[in-house]
Amino acid sequence: MAKKIPQSDFRAVRTVLEASDFAYAPGNPKRPVRDLVTESTWEDIQTLPETVSIYTSNDHGKDLGLLSNLWGEWVQVIPTDDGVVHHASLVATDEFQAATFNSLHGFYRVSVACLRSALEQMTIAVDCAQRGDQAEGEGWLQGRTELLFGRACDTLQNRFQKTRLRRIFQQNDGKHEAGFLRELHDALSNYSHARPGSDALHLWEGSNGPIYVGSAFLWTVKMWLFTYAICAILLKIARPETPKAGNIFTQHQVAEIPQLVSASKFLWGSGGPRKLS
Repeated sequence: MAKKIPQSDFRAVRTVLEASDFAYAPGNPKRPVRDLVTESTWEDIQTLPETVSIYTSNDHGKDLGLLSNLWGEWVQVIPTDDGVVHHASLVATDEFQAATFNSLHGFYRVSVACLRSALEQMTIAVDCAQRGDQAEGEGWLQGRTELLFGRACDTLQNRFQKTRLRRIFQQNDGKHEAGFLRELHDALSNYSHARPGSDALHLWEGSNGPIYVGSAFLWTVKMWLFTYAICAILLKIARPETPKAGNIFTQHQVAEIPQLVSASKFLWGSGGPRKLS
């Protein structure tokens, strides 16, 4: 039987921002109620995911705090100039936040799909910026030009073939294993497309959901950290003046990946920005 959360729990009371709290909020600032949802409909939509959010936040406060803090760090390092990298960085901002929200509420597969979007946007944008094709970049931003993730990886691999960064981008050619960025994209794509064995049913251990599964939540946290680390590396390539975003490379999951550690040391080593090509 569903029950109300005690009022002594801060999560029991909703907080609603005023329109004036937003930098940009179109429409009537007083937000009149025009078509209030019924209580039964609200509960049908909200009860399951809200229950999962309580269970998750009961047991994973530090993990959620880490993701929230890193998201805030990302907002601070977004380039302010217009262009493809600026656009992709803003998209990644939204996707990181959405990924956290969805994993908090038990939508683990959807969370991973958000991460895939962030990874693709940043990879494509940074490759486009490195090639300096302004017309192509403008066409991509306007939806007239299609740019592909695989092609972006290939050209970044060629560009950084003689640096430590090649281990991030390299293709599996029978002699070398696929770079970490490509491997991560493959893993995220499986869940983004809900392939058998990589779907919500699998993450919910055979149940319908959303339900709280601690191991699935922790897996999405790891994928979140991996994606964030790669996006930080990509942003540093595009904008050498970019500071290190938070403490991402000291997190134990990230610190266990030699390719990420090596790239981090190469890009943020002492002596100022590295010459990449």
